[in-house]
Amino acid sequence: MDDRFLALSRIAFRRLHGLDVESVSSDDTISSELFFLARRNRVAGLWADAFSPDEDSALHRQAYGQAMHSARFAAEAERIFSALNCSVKNLRLVKGPALSAQAWPRPGLRSFDDLDFRCEKNDLPVLLTGLRNLGYEVESPERFRTENLWHFGWGISFRNADGVLLEFNHRMFPPHYPWPLRYSEDLWFPLMLDQTAVACPVPALHLLISCVHAVWHGWERLGWLADIAGLLTRHHEIFAGAARLAGNNRFLSGALRCGCAVADRIFGPLPGMIPVETVSSNQIDQVIDLILRDEPAVPAHIQREIHQKFMSPFQSALYTVRRFAIPGDPDFKRWPLPGPLCGLYWPLRPMRYLSERLCDGSEPF
Repeated sequence: MDDRFLALSRIAFRRLHGLDVESVSSDDTISSELFFLARRNRVAGLWADAFSPDEDSALHRQAYGQAMHSARFAAEAERIFSALNCSVKNLRLVKGPALSAQAWPRPGLRSFDDLDFRCEKNDLPVLLTGLRNLGYEVESPERFRTENLWHFGWGISFRNADGVLLEFNHRMFPPHYPWPLRYSEDLWFPLMLDQTAVACPVPALHLLISCVHAVWHGWERLGWLADIAGLLTRHHEIFAGAARLAGNNRFLSGALRCGCAVADRIFGPLPGMIPVETVSSNQIDQVIDLILRDEPAVPAHIQREIHQKFMSPFQSALYTVRRFAIPGDPDFKRWPLPGPLCGLYWPLRPMRYLSERLCDGSEPF
């Protein structure tokens, strides 16, 4: 079943992007087990476009619902950007409908859950007021908890009455994860979603973000590899541009090369891909095994092992120190300290961690 799942995904991807497709089995029936894998890996829309002429099929119903969701969220991204762009500095949309437009010929087929925005750290008061005026409330309503989540770089979630979920942060990834704080202004550009242009990463930066994001989640979904393959297919020479952005950063370079090599193995050969000799066949097989796992999610300790495989010894040591040292949400819940006292979390955090480890062996965050 695993081989058939990957084969169908490859055929569907190549059909969508107008690439050569090998002969297809006459039996395109999608079993319930395969449909479950397609939904879990967020490729049901991709499959529906390629294999399901019956508009009342489970695949088509799933794809139609996702297309409606995507259109609604894209319109909401435009509304938010238009309302806040003048007051919130360096407002940026990452992934979501922006990645759909860049990596998918038919953006409505891509599955995503929320809208991810980035902005400047000092703009939290303006951001809170602006989103409240647009009908959004913070999911963690406690004021000090919200301020501390933002201050330490964990980001804040917002939701409106219709259930639209927003994620805002001044960092690209959680604070212990090895990612440069910012890239230059010329790596962001206005992208027209439907009726409004929003600022988002250029394709090369989006490729690098997509690979590092897939590593962060432990290669949990095939849909993220379809994003990577789509960017490589639709934007030639993008790999070289992303490699220049990664530079000598071992973690970024390793995640980029592995992500692209796995995408090429599953969906390729891809037009925008060049051979990556530094990624072994065994390493690619390990990623594919994670995608085809039986468990619903990749355990946190496995995710951390995957992160550290791409790091230099220095990056790995810094990652570990930061993971244990940087205050997180359990600290903010236990001690809701106001901003002027947030420095106390640094000595309080190890105290909480040690006490909880002695009691039940829990994780620090």
